[in-house]
Amino acid sequence: MTLALGLITGVFFGTFLQQGEALRFERQVGAMRLVDMTIVKFMLTAIVVGSIGIYLLSDLGAVSFSARGLSLGLQIVGGLLFGAGWAMIGYCPGTSIGALAEGRYRVV
Repeated sequence: MTLALGLITGVFFGTFLQQGEALRFERQVGAMRLVDMTIVKFMLTAIVVGSIGIYLLSDLGAVSFSARGLSLGLQIVGGLLFGAGWAMIGYCPGTSIGALAEGRYRVV
């Protein structure tokens, strides 16, 4: 059942990515150049909705989680790797899978 719910939410998220044009290379480059804020707005919306959902499920007792300690060095290294990968291929990791599934690929 858990896998089925994950698949369903993944299909909805992918649909929203596609409908919001977040899978387009031009949108990705525009976000990196801070010219097109479509991707930024999409990510912030996903973070807010996800946060509300997780806290709601936690209050209902459906899930439990605990925060881990912060390792600033690991956060910096992870952010640099994420940014370098995004700059090299022109897609962030999630949208690269979505664009490939949509049949979009672009060699930079």
